[in-house]
Amino acid sequence: MKIKPENFNKAWNNQRLVAGALKSAHIKPTSSNYEDLFQEGIIIYAQMIEEHPDMTAEEVDKRTFRMIIWRITDMVRKVHLWNERQTSVDGALELGKEQIMDELIIIRAELNKMSELDQKVLLEHIIDGKKFTTISKETGINRKRLQRSKIRVIDKLKKVLKN
Repeated sequence: MKIKPENFNKAWNNQRLVAGALKSAHIKPTSSNYEDLFQEGIIIYAQMIEEHPDMTAEEVDKRTFRMIIWRITDMVRKVHLWNERQTSVDGALELGKEQIMDELIIIRAELNKMSELDQKVLLEHIIDGKKFTTISKETGINRKRLQRSKIRVIDKLKKVLKN
């Protein structure tokens, strides 16, 4: 919607109405986003003047006052809701990182208790993704023995990580 410059001037000249609406919406001048919300209020006021040229100035002022309160309250509510969601997502990520670190400590402790074969299967096959045929060629260990070792390692880790 295009707003005429004279309607912006009318809105700008009546800044007290916008400031009063912001005050009624409990937005304080010390708020970090007060200037942005104030400008939004001026735009809302100019739009109301543009949309209702047939109304008296008093009627436009009453409607604008209520419209500014509604829109600003809605904007603040949306920002607050977004911040809440963002905080909970950040908290969940932090919690996930802590859990992963705990699990890595447990796995490292279990790795030290494992046989050399089990360590090789865990590190080279499970973690690095190396195929059993490659490991078998490098070490001379039978593929079946490597597969049994893998099952044993996974079972051990499942038991340890559940506790």
